[in-house]
Order: sequence, then C-alpha cells, then structure tokens
Amino acid sequence: RLELLERPRVGLRRPVRLVALQAPMPSKSLLASLASLASLTAIAAGLLLLGCEPCSGMGPCFGKPHVAVSGVLRDETTGAPVSGARMDLVRVGGVALVHDSVRAITDSHGNFLLSVDALDSGKVAAQIAIRGPDRSGSPAFAYRVYDLSLSTLDVVGDARVFLPWSTRPSQPDLAQIVRAGVPVGNSTIGFQRTGGVRLAGGDLFQTGTDQQGMCELFHFMAQPLDAGDIVGDIYINGKLELRGLRLPVTPSFRPEVILRTIDVAAP
Repeated sequence: RLELLERPRVGLRRPVRLVALQAPMPSKSLLASLASLASLTAIAAGLLLLGCEPCSGMGPCFGKPHVAVSGVLRDETTGAPVSGARMDLVRVGGVALVHDSVRAITDSHGNFLLSVDALDSGKVAAQIAIRGPDRSGSPAFAYRVYDLSLSTLDVVGDARVFLPWSTRPSQPDLAQIVRAGVPVGNSTIGFQRTGGVRLAGGDLFQTGTDQQGMCELFHFMAQPLDAGDIVGDIYINGKLELRGLRLPVTPSFRPEVILRTIDVAAP
C-alpha cells in the first residue's frame, strides 16, 4: 500500500464495540442468551485479529520496520517515462538494514519501488544511484542523489513517494544578492565551488547583478553532475564576501525556479 503523501500516514485500528441491548427475556432462555453473547465476543475478537491482516481492509497492518521509496523517472527533454533504468538504494549510515544496497528497474511507465527491511526503527542515511538503461537508442545518463534521510516505516506496504525525478539533476539558480538586506546591484558576482556536488565546466563561475541585485548564479554555464548540495564562496567585484554557501541540487523533474535571497552580511 503506497501512501501519496511525503510521509506515510499512520492509521489507527478501528475499534469494535459491543453494545448490550436490554429487552424482556424469559428466564428459561438466559443460558442461551449468555451463550450468544459469548459467541459475539469471540467473533469480535476474531475481527480485531482479522483487522491486522494486510488484505482485510479494516486498517493498517503493523509489521517489521522497513525503508521504502517509490517514484517515477522521466526524460528531462521529452518528459516521457524512462523504462529499464537502474535505481540503487545504498545505505551509508544510521539504522542497519538487512541489505546495505537494493536495486530496482523502472517499469514501462517509469515507476520504481525500492524496499528493504530494517533491523530497528529510526533514521537511515542513504544515497540513490541512477543509471540509464543498457539498450541502444535510450538516453545515456548517470548520477547519484546524496544526503537522503529516510525514516523507517512500520505499516506493511507503506513507502515514501517522491515527486517525479528527472534524468538530469538541476539547480534552479535565480538569486538576489543583498548586503544586510540592501540589494547589491550592478556588481560582478563570482562563485567558487569548494565542495559538495560536482559541476560540469569547472569550479569558478561569474555573472552580474542588475539594479535589484538579481542574477543567475551560474548563468547556465554549470550543470550539476549529481543531486545534493553545492558548497562554495561568493565574491563581489573580486572581494570574498561569503564563505560556505550551500546551494541545493534536486533530482526533481523540471522543478520550479525559486528566487533565493543570499545575504552576504549574514553570520
């Protein structure tokens, strides 16, 4: 059972309540009535047990803790689902799993499901490696999604469902550069990568702000090679202004561009 929420919904078991109806009863049927009441009690107990069956439809079935993620992979250019792609979930820390890595292959609709039992409840630090299908004519791509924190799930069939993922990670980089809240307009902005996700094209990029301090940090010159955080320093007109800026790179399919305010005077 896959919940369509970012976090799985924890259901409550539906209670079964017995209500005794008072009615005139001949004394000679007292023993028979007590027997009937006992039968009802036994049936109710059976229903409570049945309600924990995965296919009973009466409520969630709680089982062993597990980690499960689900989603769909789409081609960044065409938007079509990608079948036959390899998806590898790799544990790098946190709660131990029965297997430290599991693989799924996307189906004809681009869907994937990665699931593995955990040895305890808690958080799992993980990565997901994505690679294009091994067939001619298919798009060639490969990247890794870093810094995933996944909570174990207790309900049988539950999974964390991601928004659609792309064959190419992206960093929507529209930003406004400010100093103590005041826009830094008409200035040359440099970004020097110092760590985190790698960028195609090098580690140093330069752009300029308009009168309102708006700019595209990489000006379409850089393509992230993986999903996670890019770490770097901001220079304004050649002067170092901010160290250790973290910019998130997402695997999401065609994410919305979000205006990011970067205050170089922030501590």
